[in-house]
Amino acid sequence: MASFLKGIMNKLGGGKSSRAPFINLGAFGKHPGWDDHIDDLGLESPQLINAKRIFYVQGMSGNIDSGAWDHLSDDDQLKQFRHVFAWRVGDDLIIGRLWSSSDGKGRKRYPMIVAAHCGGLPMPWAFAHILPMLEKVEAQCIAATTASTVRSIMDRAREELRSLINGRDGGRDGEDSSALPSPLATLATRPEMGSELKGLLAILYQVERELGRFGRTPRAIGRCRSRRDICAFRPARRRRMRRCSCGCDSCSRSSIRIRRCV
Repeated sequence: MASFLKGIMNKLGGGKSSRAPFINLGAFGKHPGWDDHIDDLGLESPQLINAKRIFYVQGMSGNIDSGAWDHLSDDDQLKQFRHVFAWRVGDDLIIGRLWSSSDGKGRKRYPMIVAAHCGGLPMPWAFAHILPMLEKVEAQCIAATTASTVRSIMDRAREELRSLINGRDGGRDGEDSSALPSPLATLATRPEMGSELKGLLAILYQVERELGRFGRTPRAIGRCRSRRDICAFRPARRRRMRRCSCGCDSCSRSSIRIRRCV
C-alpha cells in the first residue's frame, strides 16, 4: 500500500524536474505534398511515436477505415478537424494541434497533426510558447504545397522552440516550477484542512482504508486456499470521499488529479 500512496504523491506533487529541458517537434497525418500519409517528420522520441500510434493509427485510422464514423448521425459528426490537445505522460507533456487536410490525390478524410513533446519545463511556460508556435506552423503548412516546404517549416519551428529554451531566464515568464507550490501542497495548507497536515493525513488514511484491496496482486490471490480467501480480494464497493470545499483553483485541480489517480 505504501507504493500505492507513493504513486499518488508523485502524481500530485510539483517541483522542479531533474532533467534538462527539451522539446521534440513532429508531424504526421496527411498533406497535399504527399500522395498518402506523411512520412514521419521529427518523431524523435518514443512518446511521439506512441502518440501517433494511439491517437492517429489506432484512434482515427481505425474509425475511418472501418467506417464507424460514417454511421454517426449528422449531429454527432464533425465537419472539420480543428483541435488542440494536451497529453501528460508522467513527467512529459505532449501538446498538439490538428486541422482538416488532404493528400496529394485530394482525399480529405484524414487531418494533419503537429505535436511537441517536452520535458523538464514548467507547464505554464510550455503552453505559453508551444501553442502559438503550433498555430504558426498550421498556417504555414496550409499555405505550403510541397513536402520539402513542410519539412523546412518543421525544422525551423523545432529550432526556434529549442532556442526559446536556451533563452529562458527562470523569471516570471518561465514560471520556474521550483518556486511554485504543488497543487497538493496548496490543498494541504488550506485553513479548511486544519493544522499540522491533519486534513491531508485523514484523506490518505481514508484512501488506504477503502482502496487497500485494489493494490493486491494476482500472485497474492494465487496463494489463497479457499473460496472465502479469494472473495476477500474482490474490489471494494465504490466509495465517496469528501474534499476541500473552498473552491479555489489549486484545490479543484488537486481534486481532479486525486480522482484520476485512485
